[in-house]
Amino acid sequence: MNIFSKYLKVIRFENWMSHLFLKAILGAVIAGGTLPEIFLVGIIYFCVLGYGFLINDYYDVEIDRRHLGKMKKKQNTIASGIISKRKAKAILAFLAATPLLLSYYMSQIGSIIVLVGIISFSAYSARGIRLKERFGLDIFSHGIMFSSYFLGGVLLITSEISFGIALLAAIMFLWSQVSLIVHQLKDYEEDKKSSKHTIIKIGLKKGWVLFMSHLLLMALVTEAGIFFGLNPLLRLLSLFYIAYVIRYHNYSDFGNSVSRAKTADKIYWETATVSILGTALLISL
Repeated sequence: MNIFSKYLKVIRFENWMSHLFLKAILGAVIAGGTLPEIFLVGIIYFCVLGYGFLINDYYDVEIDRRHLGKMKKKQNTIASGIISKRKAKAILAFLAATPLLLSYYMSQIGSIIVLVGIISFSAYSARGIRLKERFGLDIFSHGIMFSSYFLGGVLLITSEISFGIALLAAIMFLWSQVSLIVHQLKDYEEDKKSSKHTIIKIGLKKGWVLFMSHLLLMALVTEAGIFFGLNPLLRLLSLFYIAYVIRYHNYSDFGNSVSRAKTADKIYWETATVSILGTALLISL
């Protein structure tokens, strides 16, 4: 494994590449950013997302060591010994400082959204706060974190947010919540041994009710967006996203334990999905 591949694995790039392109960069494109501005937004949120996933691994070392599936895949590179906690701290400092400096250079309003994203990621995983194990707050904060990338991409370019962009941000907020709910449902049996997230506390049956209620709420917000002038394509877009999330989380073997063919298949699916969703979102505006 060369140093570049190792770095991408440490920050778990394959887990969040779609968020970078579908949300942050898309926001910058919609806001009318120039190519240099869009490139800077990409760098900023590459660092923010890398920070978020690495700090999660940093605080979950002991928990993940008891998670057979994650250890088999070496998903947590700190727990599996690929990188030390000391080196992880240095990388985290760099990943936090770089986007804050760049975003402040681009836009003070945008830099506030970037700061919110970094703080949210920290609060989600850090001991003493650990929103990821607080009833309801895990799902709510997940929605805030991952929808903020879209707003950040917009506000780093312009200080104005249209009603259509606000509605898209609301839909992305619900998308991100659904993504976490699906993840918690999928890992329920394994997580019972070491986690206390919302689905563990309410049980699988109520968890599925929560999932369906979020789908209903997403449908209502989507219809509201269409009523106020967004493209009806949003209906198909939301359905496509749910199918994508379910397929994505069904790749429970993704990692070192799977063949290159399966890995390539997932990357192909991810790339195709980003392209389709991004194009559809642009058309919907």
